[in-house]
Amino acid sequence: MKTIQSMDFHKPKISKISKTIINWEEKGETNMMDYQNRWFNKFKEETKKYIKTKAEKDIMNKSAPEYVKCELKYLSEEDERLDSYVYGGYHQEIKDINYEYLIKDNAQTLFDMDTGIHNMFKNKKNDELSEIYQLFSFYPDSLRLIQESFKAYIKERYLVLKNDIELSKDPKKYETSIIELKKEMEVIVATCFGNNNDFQEIANKEFSTLMG
Repeated sequence: MKTIQSMDFHKPKISKISKTIINWEEKGETNMMDYQNRWFNKFKEETKKYIKTKAEKDIMNKSAPEYVKCELKYLSEEDERLDSYVYGGYHQEIKDINYEYLIKDNAQTLFDMDTGIHNMFKNKKNDELSEIYQLFSFYPDSLRLIQESFKAYIKERYLVLKNDIELSKDPKKYETSIIELKKEMEVIVATCFGNNNDFQEIANKEFSTLMG
């Protein structure tokens, strides 16, 4: 059986059942399903070993944006690998393993990094926000971390704006500035978060709370 490491990502796609499984009779097997299940269990264990090591190495050696790019690339390659080597009925099990190690286990670390989500908001790294949203969308529970940071960012921007207006002693600027800030948040929701309604509701609620 091919290991994850030895699989050729550039190989033309073959049947959704592995070549090894297609040739099960040549190996003296008498029951295709039994052989297929044993093959898949080995493949699954190989995946767990590989992806656990990969995730641990990447999270230790890459910045948050680098980690996100790397794992999005890997998951794209994984779709091709699964189509080439694994029966379709098994695909979700492998994907769930990847999501657990790559996203669930490391989401909080990505949030806490100096180069993480808060930094992406603060420095208006919309491309990076878009990519981390794409990655976290594979494991939706992790999106709460982006949402937490989004709420904090709106509050931070609002308070700075309010303070600047108070210092300028020009209250007429308030309404115009608020409208501009709201539009900026709408652009973030549209371009970074795919117009996800949950993020839009967060923005609406946060502005409503802050403005009393």
